[in-house]
Formats: sequence, C-alpha cells, structure tokens
Amino acid sequence: MSSTLKYRLSFANFTRTRISKKMCELFLEMSSQCIKRPRFSGERIVILTFVGDDTMKTLNKKQRGKNHTTDVISFEYPETPKVSPFVFGEIFICVPQAKRQAKKLGHRLKDEIAFLFVHGFLHIHGYDHEKPQDEKVMFALTDRI
Repeated sequence: MSSTLKYRLSFANFTRTRISKKMCELFLEMSSQCIKRPRFSGERIVILTFVGDDTMKTLNKKQRGKNHTTDVISFEYPETPKVSPFVFGEIFICVPQAKRQAKKLGHRLKDEIAFLFVHGFLHIHGYDHEKPQDEKVMFALTDRI
C-alpha cells in the first residue's frame, strides 16, 4: 500500500537575480513525481535558498572541507514519520556559479537552475554520484525529470 507524500517549498533568494518561486515550485512538482517514498505520508518541506559566491564558498568549506565555491549543496535530514510537516532537506544554489555554467554550456539560467534543483533534490533522497554506477543512475533520473 502506497502512502501520499506531499512536498512544500520554502524559498529564499539572497541574490540580486530575479528568480520565480512559482518556477521553482514547478521543479519541485516535477521532481517529486519521480520519487517514491511509500513508507511515510504527510507533508515534507524542502528549503531552497539561492546564495552568492561568498556564502557558497563558506558552506562548501564548512561542510565539505573545500575552499571554493560550488554550484549546489544539499542537506538531507532524518525522516520523522509522525511529524507533518517537517523539514526534509535543504538545497543551496549558487546563482553566480549557475550563471557561469549556463553561459559555458550555452543554455538559459532557468535550465541550469532546474538541473541544479533536481540534482540537489535527488541528493536529499539519498542519491549520489560517488561511484560510476551511482552516477549513471542519478544522471539518468535527472534527465528523466
């Protein structure tokens, strides 16, 4: 028997770049359709925060020991099945880095943010890309979303 799991987006933008919360909610909806979490029902909050290079560099150094900016960092929190809603995870996207990557890859900032959001969303669901076979699974799912 499958339970219903809903996601709600908590959104903060600490950059000067205008980013639509509605667009990000669409990314969340699309992403959540591909994730099956049948053990729990209720509402889960995903916090999405857009930051600049300095904040991302600080997060990356503190959390991963790497003294440079990165495009996305996510944090998964333990499931609390009896509490609804609860914060399920956080996704931090570095907008200046996303802009650089979008320019380098020749696509729109919106597309890069969508990719980074999905990437972070999959990480908070336990997916990773440390091993080649895990990377293949994660990026195939990213492409599907």
